[in-house]
Amino acid sequence: MITREVDYALRIMLCLTVHSRQRDWFCAQELAKQMHIPYRFLRKIVCRLAIAGLIATRRGKKGGIKLDCPPKTTSVADVLRVMDSSTLTLNHCLGSKDMCLRQSHCVVHDELKPIQELLCKRLSKITLARLAAKHLKQTKRQAA
Repeated sequence: MITREVDYALRIMLCLTVHSRQRDWFCAQELAKQMHIPYRFLRKIVCRLAIAGLIATRRGKKGGIKLDCPPKTTSVADVLRVMDSSTLTLNHCLGSKDMCLRQSHCVVHDELKPIQELLCKRLSKITLARLAAKHLKQTKRQAA
């Protein structure tokens, strides 16, 4: 399940991607207001995204937050892994590197494994650039 924190992280990354051509740095308070995210929560999320190298932060009057990853190769799965790797896992036995003790005779594992693989594959194909393009297309349609 995608948590509110993960949802906010995806929205932050999308906003930074969409506006990265017009401006480099976003004021954190401005971004929190624009995205309807509590400021303290945004700061927590931004810290995790910055540690992972997906965004850059800079203090000061001309500082803020900016995208620091290539949108064409950064995927939704990348953001999910940074924020909560369990979001990508249907069941703990599918996300563990250790073999499940029941794997050899568990019919549930056998049925979920292909779905798990498909989920990871699909989320890895959805890039920030793709989301931004869809967002801009939708915005133009709504304006017309």
